[in-house]
Parts: sequence; C-alpha cells; structure tokens
Amino acid sequence: MINNTSDRTDCFKVFTSSPISYTFTTSGDGTIKDVRASVKTQSVKTAPGECKVTAHALFTVISENDDGLYQEENLVTFDVGFKDERISDNSPVRVLHTITDVKFAANGDDYLISAIIDSEADFFSFEPVSFRGEIEDAIVKTQQIDGLVKLSTFSEVSDFDGEKECSFEIKTMLCHDECVRITSCGASVNQVYAAGEIISEFLVISRRGEFIRETLVVPFRFESDCEDCLPENKVTVSADMVNSAYTVENDERRAVVSGVFTANFTFNVFKNCSFTVIEDAFSQKCELSLVRDDILLTADVGTRELKYKCFGEASSDKGDDYVAGVTAFAVYAFDYNKDGDTLNLSGVIKADLLVRNKEGTLRKAQAELPFTCAFDYDGAPVSVAVAITHFTAKDLDGKCVVECELLFDTQYYINKKYTVVVDATAGEPRKQDDSAVRIIFVKKGDDCWSVCKKACVSKNDLLKQNPDLTFPAEKDSGIVIYNKM
Repeated sequence: MINNTSDRTDCFKVFTSSPISYTFTTSGDGTIKDVRASVKTQSVKTAPGECKVTAHALFTVISENDDGLYQEENLVTFDVGFKDERISDNSPVRVLHTITDVKFAANGDDYLISAIIDSEADFFSFEPVSFRGEIEDAIVKTQQIDGLVKLSTFSEVSDFDGEKECSFEIKTMLCHDECVRITSCGASVNQVYAAGEIISEFLVISRRGEFIRETLVVPFRFESDCEDCLPENKVTVSADMVNSAYTVENDERRAVVSGVFTANFTFNVFKNCSFTVIEDAFSQKCELSLVRDDILLTADVGTRELKYKCFGEASSDKGDDYVAGVTAFAVYAFDYNKDGDTLNLSGVIKADLLVRNKEGTLRKAQAELPFTCAFDYDGAPVSVAVAITHFTAKDLDGKCVVECELLFDTQYYINKKYTVVVDATAGEPRKQDDSAVRIIFVKKGDDCWSVCKKACVSKNDLLKQNPDLTFPAEKDSGIVIYNKM
C-alpha cells in the first residue's frame, strides 16, 4: 500500500489598479514644477480568496519661488485589494507597484495631486495530493521522486543606517532613489538569512550651484527565526524599500549625509520531499483499472541578479538647452517573457531633467531611452523586479546622452510535472498476444501515459523501441511494438 502525501504547487499573478489623490498646499508661495512618486508595501494580510496590502506612496513635490527650487515630501497611505479564488492564507511571494499617471492641477490656492497605482502580486497555490490504494500486485516498477514543496512564507522588516562624507557643501537635496541588492541567502537550523547592500542615489545642488549625483551604499546581513528550518532547505529572498530618511550636516569643509533605510524582506522557504510513484502499471498479465493524477513539484529554486548597461541617445524636449542635472528617473512599460531558455526584458527609462539655457535659467525637460536585453535563463516561473543605479544624463554635441546600470532581481522556480497512479484495481487476465510485432496508432496530442496504456508497455520500453517519439505527439502516426517472446 502506498500512502504518501506531498503538495501540488503552482504560481499565479493577480493585478489591480488603485486611483489615489490628495490636496496639497505649497509653502513659501511656490509654484509646482514637478511631482514624482514612489510606492512601497507596508503590510500584507491574506485570507482565503483575498489579499489586502497597505502601501505608502511618497510624493516628492518640486516647487519654485523667488529663492529658486525647493522640495517637499508627502506620505499618503492607501490600501490595495487583490481578489482571486486561488488566494489562500499564504502571503504573496512579491508585490510590485507601478505608478502610471502622476498629475497636479491648481485648485484655488491649493493643488490637487493624483496618481494611478497599478499593483501586481505573485502567489503560490497549494493543494494536498495523497497517493493511496491496495495495489501491491499491480506494481511492476516504482520510482522514487525528489522535489521541493513550500515550507513557509513570511516577512520581516528591519532598519539599516548609513553615512557618507561629501567633499562639497550641500545647498539642496532634490531627490533620492533606492534599490536593494541581495548577494546571498540561505538557511541554518531554525533560521534563514539574507546579505547584500542597499544602494541609494540622490541629487544635490552644491552651494556653487553644481548638480551632483551621489551614491550611498549600506551593507547588511539580515537573519530571522524559522521553525523547522534546516540547512539543506532552499530559500529565496525578495526585498522592498519601505521608507528612508535623510539628514544633511554641513561644516566649513564638508557635508555628511546620513540615512536610515527600512526594508521589508520576504523569505520563501522550501523543503525537500520524497515519495514513491508508480512508473509502470501497464505491462501486467491482468487488466487494470487505473486512476491517474498529475502533480507539479518544484525541482529547484533560487535567485539571480542580472545586470545590463544602458547607454545611448535619448529622445528629449530640451531644445537648444544643455543638461544641468537629473531630478528623477524610473522604468516604465517594463515587460519580461520566457522564450525557451531565454529571458527577454524590455522597457523605457524615463528621466526628469533640469536644463539650463545661455542666460542661466533653469527649466524642466524629459528624456526617454528604450531598452531591450536578453539572458540565458533556465527556470519558470520567473519573477523580475528592476532597479536603476548610477544614472547620468549629459549633453554631448547637442544631444541628450543617458547612461545607467539596470539591476534585474529575479527568482526562479524550476518545476517538473509527474503523472502518477493514485489508485489501481486488478481485473480480468489479459488475452494472450502471440504476435512478435504490433502496430499501435498514436493520435496527435496523445501523451506518454495514454500511449503506454494503449501499448501495454512501460515508458522505458516504449521509448527504447521508438526513440524518436516526442510528447505530446505532434501528428497522427503508427509505432511498432515488439513483444517479448
């Protein structure tokens, strides 16, 4: 009797869109020149059929008055709801937010700021599968299957401090962008860990009026308790920046930029499982009534970081002005797909520029740089998040040239599907076939299981005698079966 239990696993995505808006009053009688926004997940609550995500939208408003440009920030909290009958109590593997439309409009003495937030969540679904049945007499050959099943999903939040000395005096800090780079992850006894660095880039205006982009790198090692976790468990880690806060201290010769970063880490822990399945229940002397089932097990999991250098001329509305600095940048229309073992990624990098004319007057401009890249990548499904580091835009022979590095944080799950017998009942003896050779007709779309059943042979014998067969069958055909005399 076989009575093993494993988990059927699958991955699916759920999308939703959330409009948000609020009223904003500028300080210092300023006029809004630009608004940008970033979204971070704060908390996640799941229940059967639905998932509620609380997120923070950080709006950075750049205004101008008689004293020049200045920046103000507003934090808006909102809820995102995902609904799907496949959602269980398990937290999503990853939640991504994309801002598709940021607008501002004068409303009397105030401004109405609005945005559309498109959110995407990756979930795992689980379904228990039992292998049972009094089928000892039906078994000819069994196979031991090793795979991975989901052990737990949980999130932890932690703060990290960083500090950087700059060799210039800062007048204004206009913006900052962060990304989390995870360089290693794993499991020890009852504990999981992740290590890497938080990269933050911000644009400052020095007291001389120069635009300078600085990078602050904060290394980290994060550990969290995990019950029943063993060193051989597979672990994947994803991270989102929840918020960050900066302070700038000046003296006569230097400036110190300090930051506190809060990152939300999501650990996905898999455990090894092993069970016995029936590989061949057809080459029997008696007829069998078989109940089959297809199970999907994860064969391997992991994370990979991919890098891509972007450099090229960007379409821009800067006219005859030259580029003085970059206030913000982001990736829009990001898309990825798998073509065999190739991972294709594409999107558009958009940057908000500050340009200066011959009279020294600053104004806002935009630039766009499309990108397309491909990597050799085995594994599916693939979850991909993109971040930009080391972004520069400059004027070269009257053209706007953009250079940056794209970091693609990917998670892979290599899945395998097994067809197994969950129950079998022995029936009447088979009729004796004295022929040495039989012709079996295969229909287009037939799988290996159906053909083995029709031919009354094991999978190994079938493919040994017909090595050119591929499944599912590509066309109607006839195959030869040689009987053992």
